[in-house]
Amino acid sequence: MRMRQETLQTTMDKSELLAIIEANRDNHNEEFDRAVEVYRGRAVDELQRTIKRLGDGETLDLHFTLPKPVNYSNEYNTVIGMLKHHQGSSITLDYDEYQRFVENKWEWSAHFAANSQVYLAEYE
Repeated sequence: MRMRQETLQTTMDKSELLAIIEANRDNHNEEFDRAVEVYRGRAVDELQRTIKRLGDGETLDLHFTLPKPVNYSNEYNTVIGMLKHHQGSSITLDYDEYQRFVENKWEWSAHFAANSQVYLAEYE
């Protein structure tokens, strides 16, 4: 018999869950920082090219299509703070919480990956 995902729950050791979420947050921050490094370099290059063209007398329509990297570390920090304040030694997670906190599959994960990959492909 197949269980419905909204009724599926698991109980985890709080310190184990905390370590997983902190590691996920640290990995997220590292990926974000690398993306920002490339983003800033591209932005400066694009602005310098635009300034040169304007200095050369061109009249330009100005618009930039460089998506800003997004940092979701506050999402992790909120959960980490909640866990640190939790009085018990274990935490019960439902299906969605397990996906976010353990598997690192947040509602924004696909957007973050697509946005960051624009820059990370160049970083490596």
